[in-house]
Amino acid sequence: MHSVLKPEWVETDDPQSYRDPLSKESEDDFIFQEDNHISMQEALAYERALEAYEALKENLRSLPKSEAIEIIISVLDSGENYSLMLDFAVGVGGRLAEAPNYRVALFEMLGEFDIDAAAAYADKIFTESRDADEWAIALQHKVNADPEGQNLDLVEQRYSEMITNINWIKNPTGGFMEAMDVAVYLGSELQLNQLEALYGISPDDQGLNWGTSLAMERIQLKEPQIVAEAFQKDPDFLAESTGNRVHAMSRMDIRDELQLTTLEDYLDRKDLSEDEVDYFFGIFPNQNFTDSYRLVSDEGVFPTLDERAMLDIASHKQVVTWLEENRFPQHQDYLIQIRLTLEEFIQDMAESGNGLLNESGNSDSEADLSPSVLANPAQ
Repeated sequence: MHSVLKPEWVETDDPQSYRDPLSKESEDDFIFQEDNHISMQEALAYERALEAYEALKENLRSLPKSEAIEIIISVLDSGENYSLMLDFAVGVGGRLAEAPNYRVALFEMLGEFDIDAAAAYADKIFTESRDADEWAIALQHKVNADPEGQNLDLVEQRYSEMITNINWIKNPTGGFMEAMDVAVYLGSELQLNQLEALYGISPDDQGLNWGTSLAMERIQLKEPQIVAEAFQKDPDFLAESTGNRVHAMSRMDIRDELQLTTLEDYLDRKDLSEDEVDYFFGIFPNQNFTDSYRLVSDEGVFPTLDERAMLDIASHKQVVTWLEENRFPQHQDYLIQIRLTLEEFIQDMAESGNGLLNESGNSDSEADLSPSVLANPAQ
């Protein structure tokens, strides 16, 4: 190991050697988090691991750029590695806030010094490495080195190899799950189908399912038409995960004809369980999205408060239409409750002086939302 990169605590081949014994009193102190706890010893070890990781990066940054690149490539070529006792955690701008091991840390740093060199080295990773975390960084370098998207085919090919690797699926690392963000970046039907397939392979892996669901959500926020089209082509899309099917359907924008048709087809289904129906109507219209750091895709553009209000107004109008036309008699009680809930939201907007409602009580969407009409939508 190059001396400038060697943390003080790395004295043996044991990656945990930096964990010095603590006193009995310290061992009896615990930090409780929900149903789990970590000992004070573990908390201090984590803090020291973070400090060592930051020191590693600062040591590299203190070197002339050319020297830092030479050292990184030399170490990567050597195959030398040790655990940093951290997770694979994405931070601001896609940079790693934590790196699980020495090689991942150095490979990611290579992109900071020379993105073209990092993208070139990614080809070697794809050919020689069997580490999912290294593949995640390799994909990131390929994307960052190609802002015009001229090599999407290569990124798609390597991502497909990664996301269908059965060993990585059954033993998902942090990098494997973060790499699902590449599906958001690519955003095509192929990536949706690949994500859906993961539910059937490891249905009980909560971490994997969370990562998959987050990627699905981001794709729908970015390209809602693609998700609607997936259901049109295959009505049983996401049948292996009804909870995620509910999430996708509850986010359909009824102002868009394709999404409205997709939603109505779903509500017409005779095979929906009572639990699924109850879950759907409990969150529709669903305008909740998860915000988090991303490996490669652009930061999500979430609906503004005004945009959310406009969708509530449009959804109310559509629900009233369904009730008037007796469109879904099997769901009538739920629809009545949604109408009442949305009316409360809209009345609150009117009383708060929201600019979406004009002085006469009508909305900019030309739906009459005056109190008398809301109380008796059949007028």
